[in-house]
Amino acid sequence: MWLNNNIFGKKQISIPNSAEVIFVSDLFVDQYSNGGAEKTSEALIDSSQFEVYKLQSKDLTMEILEKYYQKYWIFGNFSGLDLKLIPTIIKNLKYSCISYDYSVCSYRSYDLHKENEGSECGCEYTTRGKLISSFLYGAKHLFWMSEKQKALYNQKFPFLSEIPDTVLSSVFDNDWFVKIKFLREKYKDEEKSGAIYLSSPSWIKGASESKDWIEKNLPEESSEGLWGLSYDKMLEKMAQSKYFVSLPPGGDTCPRCVCEAKLLGCKLVLNENVQHKNEEWFSTEETKKEKVNDVEIFDVASENEILECESYLYASRKFFWNQIKKDMDYKPTLSTYYYLRNVKTQKYPWRSSIRSTLDISDEVVILVALDDNGDDDGTWLEVKKWAEKEPKLKIASTKINWNHSRFGRFDGELKAMARDLCSGDYCLQMDSDEILHEDDVDKWKKLIENFPKDFDLLALPIVEFWGHKGKFRMDVNPYKLRLSKGNKKAGYITHGIPKHLIAYDENNELYCGVPGADDGCSYIHSETKEPIINCGNFYTKDVHYVRLSGLNGNEEHQKEYENWINNILESPFPIIWHYSWKDLPRKIRTYRDYWTKHWNSLFNQSLEDTAETNMFFNKPWSEVSEEEIEELAERLERETGGHIFHSKIDFSKPIPSITINKNGPIVLIEK
Repeated sequence: MWLNNNIFGKKQISIPNSAEVIFVSDLFVDQYSNGGAEKTSEALIDSSQFEVYKLQSKDLTMEILEKYYQKYWIFGNFSGLDLKLIPTIIKNLKYSCISYDYSVCSYRSYDLHKENEGSECGCEYTTRGKLISSFLYGAKHLFWMSEKQKALYNQKFPFLSEIPDTVLSSVFDNDWFVKIKFLREKYKDEEKSGAIYLSSPSWIKGASESKDWIEKNLPEESSEGLWGLSYDKMLEKMAQSKYFVSLPPGGDTCPRCVCEAKLLGCKLVLNENVQHKNEEWFSTEETKKEKVNDVEIFDVASENEILECESYLYASRKFFWNQIKKDMDYKPTLSTYYYLRNVKTQKYPWRSSIRSTLDISDEVVILVALDDNGDDDGTWLEVKKWAEKEPKLKIASTKINWNHSRFGRFDGELKAMARDLCSGDYCLQMDSDEILHEDDVDKWKKLIENFPKDFDLLALPIVEFWGHKGKFRMDVNPYKLRLSKGNKKAGYITHGIPKHLIAYDENNELYCGVPGADDGCSYIHSETKEPIINCGNFYTKDVHYVRLSGLNGNEEHQKEYENWINNILESPFPIIWHYSWKDLPRKIRTYRDYWTKHWNSLFNQSLEDTAETNMFFNKPWSEVSEEEIEELAERLERETGGHIFHSKIDFSKPIPSITINKNGPIVLIEK
């Protein structure tokens, strides 16, 4: 939490503008680590792709509501909330509620109310009850812990059935699933013994009732109440025990300990107050159980039962946030960014590239690099004219000294400048020879809406043409790092040479100190210059092995890799189509006219124009004619399927290519 204290000790709440969701609860795990509701809230918060601010209910004020009413709000337990704020919340906020217990009751339990007052709860008729039921009714969505809890609420407040709702159950984080599986495996062959129960001081957990039942019905088993142990030790004790007994005296909506004990292989002894015990995800058709008076004894869960229960619990976090996104009307923004330099002269398909991104982008940022005297080949003028008609284009220009000895690093620096101009939640970096397919618009939108929380950067599939006759390359990796969190979410992301590769020449000018190790455009941290390594990738080691084996002549693996690529084209992943090697004569000329100089500059090399340094011809570039370039391009297209020109080509060992079943983007046709 972001909290400041003034000199009088009164807490001053400062919610960062970057926070998208405010989660309100009486307590969080850092204040009460043993609370089931607190653990569920933390598991939800931890799995959110949004920046979530945690606010204790007692700290919510009218000033905070007025200042942050445009955020989306989630209310968990809120007994500390000033009830006078409820009318303002209902009228002004977009919010959802997670109902962990029976908050409408002054005891937060109908049964405890009856126990203490000697009569049925009638809190629904009080001012408090009416305020809280109105508060629940004003929510965009209600989340319950069990079907029975939902039914009891709707019985007292039939109008709540009009509100969209979901039975969520308890929620667990990733570490929990790992621990549960580890402990289940650790003790799978050991004989279990003993009966355990939760000896919590909370009335609802029924410690004395559970202990008495064990002593009466399981006299042969040792008995132990669990409380005061670390969470890990408690789970380990469960994994070694034969019985877990939970007999709450009142409605316990979805006790986490019961889920834990089931998945750790305990026999369960439960009464009707364990309100989730007969729901389909917990008690399947194959669950073996017997009823003894008011108690049900569940046999040890089978593998199928465990799988069904675990799958349900694992999916609950994603289900929750998908619903929240829907209720938020969540539409994340995307900035696509380019830098262009003399793309008209170089005959890049730059217009088609930019046009292909307009449908998926909220803005397309174009930075045009001019010569230091302001000259270019007319690219800047065309971009300005286009921007006058297309409101999504956000354009800028900068002057660069292309005669600088280290101009090779400007590639990354210009991309960094273009990125700095972006305002979207997410950023897509594109080059002017890359085009998006018109069929992938919905794929892009879904990917951006579901950008994985744990990653800064995603690798996207890319297919690379080799000439004009239907060949696609398999000698290069089928992905590029392109989609990232934007400046609001990850303002530390930029482009440049990673720290471990940085070197300086005699004039203290920066360059890449390991030739070929970087292109100068890597995603790096803006302050530390360390590479951004928190990246998601669909390309696996197994596929990489198959691709390399195919390149080395294994025809079966060539076909397997080709099938894999074509399956990716039909998957939810959007594809980038790379046209750089489609026009082979143009590509050869760019090596002659630009790239050799670029690499010399970037890597601080001084390669002379000789037959040895020319990877295309066995002669210096100065002696190569235009006819020879055309002839080589035709031969490359005919006799091989690719080549990485760090070495001279050997036509006696042709590189295999693959066939793509899908037609390329139609946007390539210039309008």
